[in-house]
Amino acid sequence: HTMLLHHPSRRPVLASLLAAAATGPFSLPAPPASAAASELSIKEVNKRLGAIPVVAVVNEQDSPYFTSSEGATQVGYFFLDPTDALRELRAVQGDNPSARLKLTTLSEVYFPLVQGDATALGGVLRLRPSRRQIVEANRALQFNSPEGTLLPVSLSEAKGQVPLFYSERVALSTADGAATRYPFYLRKEDLDRDFSRLAAEGALQGGAVVAGDAALRSNSARRAARRAEREGGGGAAAVSGIPAGLTRVATLDGIVAQMRSGEVDLKDALLVPSPDALRAAQQLVAEGGGAAAAAAPR
Repeated sequence: HTMLLHHPSRRPVLASLLAAAATGPFSLPAPPASAAASELSIKEVNKRLGAIPVVAVVNEQDSPYFTSSEGATQVGYFFLDPTDALRELRAVQGDNPSARLKLTTLSEVYFPLVQGDATALGGVLRLRPSRRQIVEANRALQFNSPEGTLLPVSLSEAKGQVPLFYSERVALSTADGAATRYPFYLRKEDLDRDFSRLAAEGALQGGAVVAGDAALRSNSARRAARRAEREGGGGAAAVSGIPAGLTRVATLDGIVAQMRSGEVDLKDALLVPSPDALRAAQQLVAEGGGAAAAAAPR
């Protein structure tokens, strides 16, 4: 199934990669001695990307619309938030009534299109995260920025910078308990959920979050820690969600680059999409007269 490219009648390079293994809030664990053996093939990376639904605005030939531009470069998007795709569809339909939504997965588009040759494609195709997740990511980045930082560290949805949220304290066991996976979440709320669950089970990596933890610098977290101490919790902080100081942010591009290079062993990394994203995307595509794609674009 070929996904072509379409330049709409209305005309309304990705920014530098924020490496996942950079210092500060983008840091990941140091690579193991066997890092050279940790490289993942495109096929192996695509297995991880295949769980993530994306939605595009396409024409009758399944060609994504370029709906923006940067100078002379046309820009189009694959949306991670279906409601953003619906908003874009309504705008495109003003001049192109036959435009519709198309549902596919990140594995179908990431390497051939998002990482493809912009000249050959006729423009740049980017992933577009929701504004809400960008705000969450930038909040965590600013909270964890070293003192004296002169330039702000921030991500932009328009530039295709997809944040992934993770924490050294959060690891998940497989169903049989035989292996451990290290999750990277596309939604901050899902990291909050699993952190709270693991905290309640006493299963956080590195032990419970206690009142003296450096991560508990926010007023609400400090109050929760003091309350837990008063209630005899031994200092465990019964917080709702993960404290800002324990929230780490990487980018999807950075994580994929590390998977491919093997500089950081990410064989046990797990990309966690929004549990509601696929259901919402399917519903919106159906309502918008769109279709789900089963085959990879070539």
